[in-house]
Formats: sequence, structure tokens, C-alpha cells
Amino acid sequence: MQNGFVRWFASLLLCLFSSTFCFSEEDWLWEGDTSLVLSIDEPEHLVSMSGELALRVLDRDSENPRFGTVDCFIIKMDPASFEIACNTPVHAAFHSPESIRESLRCHELELTGDFDKSWLREHLGQTVTLSGYLWHSHTHHHYTPVMMDTDPWFK
Repeated sequence: MQNGFVRWFASLLLCLFSSTFCFSEEDWLWEGDTSLVLSIDEPEHLVSMSGELALRVLDRDSENPRFGTVDCFIIKMDPASFEIACNTPVHAAFHSPESIRESLRCHELELTGDFDKSWLREHLGQTVTLSGYLWHSHTHHHYTPVMMDTDPWFK
């Protein structure tokens, strides 16, 4: 729950202090496609995603290496999970099925939230199945177009 609140609060602050970071619904959606928009009164979908577990070590800030790196755990999705990622409606949808499929890292799913990091490290390179709630990237700081968190954005 805390991670979802932090994401929501950070988005709110960005909108309050910079109009360049605020998005209208039209900005979120790829060519007006509303197929992945989950109505606010509907609960988010708990999904299970499978694929090979990988680790990417990324710069926290690509323009300033002094900020260090961050471990980014990724599931290289199997075909069934990829279809789930492309077709599961989410709150605050920033992508359509088409925009997800056209993304550079469309077959990868970044894990966020409270996944057990030691368990993830022990299973690197293995095929795993994990459950969580999908959400869409909405800034350049996100590594993949769709991510999965242990907690839903909205409860």
C-alpha cells in the first residue's frame, strides 16, 4: 500500500508544480484507444505473469552517474503473459495494446513494490510465475511500458 501511495503522491506533486508533467486523459491514450482504461469503480486485476527472471542494473540518472545504480528485476514474459500485459485494463492507462506492442522493451515486465529481493536473486535466469497488479509507464524513468507491483494503485 505504501508504494502505491508514494507513486500517487509523486504524480500529484509533479502535476501541482509543473504543468509539463500533467496529463489529460487524451494525453494518456494512444490515438484515443480507451480499451485498457479501467473505470475507477472497478477493482484492479490481480494477474499471474510468467517468464525468465533477469536483472538489469540501471543508472538512477543517466545524465548524472554520481547518483549510483539501481537493481531492476525483469520478467522476460512468455507469450501468454505478454498478451495479459497488452490486454489488462488498468487505472490511469497511459498505453494502448498497440503502443505496448510497439515499445522497445514490450516483452519485458519490470517488477516494482515489495517483491522479495533475495528470492528474486536466487531465481535469476529461471522461469518464474509471480502475481501482482499491472500499471503503465508514464515517465522516462520507467524501464518497461508495463510494470507489475505487489499492491494495487487504488484500493
